[in-house]
Amino acid sequence: MGLERRRPLRSAHRRRPRVLGELETAEPESTEAVRVFIAAQCNVSHAADRLYVHRNTLLRRLARADRHLPRPLAANVVEVASALEVLRRRAGF
Repeated sequence: MGLERRRPLRSAHRRRPRVLGELETAEPESTEAVRVFIAAQCNVSHAADRLYVHRNTLLRRLARADRHLPRPLAANVVEVASALEVLRRRAGF
């Protein structure tokens, strides 16, 4: 079971730069905004509440993050979410 669990992470690790593009090295507030937005089921108001920021602030952060992504977040939510999770786990958070 241990090997089975590691293979998807390795595969995801190789895909991460292709999925995240420049977002991988962007400022932490952008990656955190995307991660929380996705965790809030793409609900801007709920995500803004969780981040303790105004809704418009979150929209600006998401727009900035979207510019860093190779494909729009709206068209790539699941892959971005999994790549961010791999990035978070690799960083030890």
